[in-house]
Amino acid sequence: MLGNPSYPTYQVFIAMALAAVIVLVLMPVFIRFMRREGVGQQIRADGPQRHLVKQGTPTMGGVVILVALLATCVLMAKWTGDLILAVVATFATGSLGLLDDIESVAHKRSLGLRAYQKIIGQLGMAIVLAVWAYRNPLIGSSIRLPFSGAEWDLGWFYIPFTVFV
Repeated sequence: MLGNPSYPTYQVFIAMALAAVIVLVLMPVFIRFMRREGVGQQIRADGPQRHLVKQGTPTMGGVVILVALLATCVLMAKWTGDLILAVVATFATGSLGLLDDIESVAHKRSLGLRAYQKIIGQLGMAIVLAVWAYRNPLIGSSIRLPFSGAEWDLGWFYIPFTVFV
C-alpha cells in the first residue's frame, strides 16, 4: 500500500518527512528560547512603518533546519564522497548565514554582513570546496549526467565549473 521501502525515491521522501518532523518539533522550542533570550530581528526606525511589527522576530532559524538535515543524514544516509561534499557545502553556507544573523543581533541593527562580504564568503567557500572535491579521489574531476550514464572528465576545469554552479 505504501510502496517499496527499498526504492531510493521512497527513501528520499521518508528522509524529507523525517527532516520536516524534526523541524516542526524543534522550531517552536527554538523560537521560545530566542524570545526568552531577547534575540531578534532589528528594524530600522527610518524604514516603512509596516516593518516595525517585525521588531524582535527571532532570527537564526536556519540552525534548526541544519540540525534536522544533519540528523536525517546521520540516521538514513549512506555516507559517500558526494554526500560529504554536499553536507560540508551546506553547513559552510549555513555558517555564513549564521554569521550574518549574529552580526545583526550583536550590533543591534538591521544590517548584518554587507553584500560584498557575503559574496566574498560564498566565493571563498566555493573555491575551497571545489578544490577539495577535485583532489578527493572519491569525487574527482568527472561529472555524471543523470539518467543518461554519460560521464565527462573536466580535468582542472572542474574547479571553475563547480565554483560557477
